[in-house]
Amino acid sequence: MEGFIANLYELWGLTYLGNFSTDMFNNSFYQPIFIIMLAAVVIVNVAYYYLLNHPRMNRMHHWLFFNLGTGLVTFVITWAISNAKMTGFYATQGMNSPHDWTNYFVLSLIAFLWATIFYLLFSLTIKWGSRNCKHTPCW
Repeated sequence: MEGFIANLYELWGLTYLGNFSTDMFNNSFYQPIFIIMLAAVVIVNVAYYYLLNHPRMNRMHHWLFFNLGTGLVTFVITWAISNAKMTGFYATQGMNSPHDWTNYFVLSLIAFLWATIFYLLFSLTIKWGSRNCKHTPCW
């Protein structure tokens, strides 16, 4: 499972970041990021379609706001978790992390991308049970 998750975040080698990606994979740092992303996608989707289920929320711009909001939250959480885990990992070895902000930025940007894609896919599967928002998004 860790290999599949690593492939998602490395876009099957297109965004392999050398030692950073190797450290993330070898220490299983991708997994908690992925789990938190999936949890955020599910929670926000359920909130949108079943808790906020109001006729005024049945607009594409509301759905897009929630989708991008989930992506932004995932971006920030990915940056924070990966930075904390890498810093902690290298601190146990008595070293400073050799990875700069660009590695964290690229990883967080990819996490943002996957969060928005998973949000879309999950919303397409659960929207039919909503009373008022089942037509959002509509293509």
